[in-house]
Order: sequence, then structure tokens, then C-alpha cells
Amino acid sequence: MIFCEKCFKLEEIRQIIKSANGEVKECEIDSNHGLSTTFDTVSDKVTLNDIGNIITPILELYRPQSELPKDFARKKIGDLKHSLFEFWPIFNISPDYIQDFLDELAEGNEDFRHELLTGAVGIQQVEEN
Repeated sequence: MIFCEKCFKLEEIRQIIKSANGEVKECEIDSNHGLSTTFDTVSDKVTLNDIGNIITPILELYRPQSELPKDFARKKIGDLKHSLFEFWPIFNISPDYIQDFLDELAEGNEDFRHELLTGAVGIQQVEEN
């Protein structure tokens, strides 16, 4: 898929895309983004991995519902794409396109927890004593 710098809110990610010297053209994900620097997740794995290095620490906070305590608040459980859309200032695209990006990021990545993409997730907070 081809994403543009404006598909992301984080300036760090925007700078990665700009510095990758991608093609400047109309965004294929969101026409409201207009002309901007783009990158192809299939052909530009370096840029994809660089963005992944920024997003991965956030993804590592999430646990599949099966790993959460039985008494975990149900209102804090949902799918990853909506959680990232609603609670993290990373993406400037719809949850479905966030899912597409995460699928591309996970493809061929043995360290990626693929179960986070297919089911309900939550962030278990560490209680301080």
C-alpha cells in the first residue's frame, strides 16, 4: 500500500517518510491529504521498519484478551485499530487503513504479535505499591 506523510500525526514519522525521498503525489489513502511525500509499504521496507521502530513500543503495551485478568474492565477491551485511532496521536487515517498498515508491518515479522491484529486487546496497567 502507498501511504503519505499526512497519513500520520507524529512528526517523527512524517520526517522519516520525507527523508526517504519518496515520490510526491496525491495520497491514495485519503484524497484530503493532497500532494505529499509517499512511500510504498511493499517496496520500501526500510521506511516501513523505521516507522515500525517508533510504533512497536506502543504495540508492546497491548495484550490479547486471553492474557488479561478475568476481572479486566470490559470497557477497556477493543480491537487494536480502534484503540490506536482513538487513544494515540499516531495515525491520521481511518481505523480500517490503520489495520492495513499494521498488516503490512506484521507481514514477515516473526517478532510481531499477530494475535493483536485478530482479536480483542487491552492494556494491563502495572499497579504501583
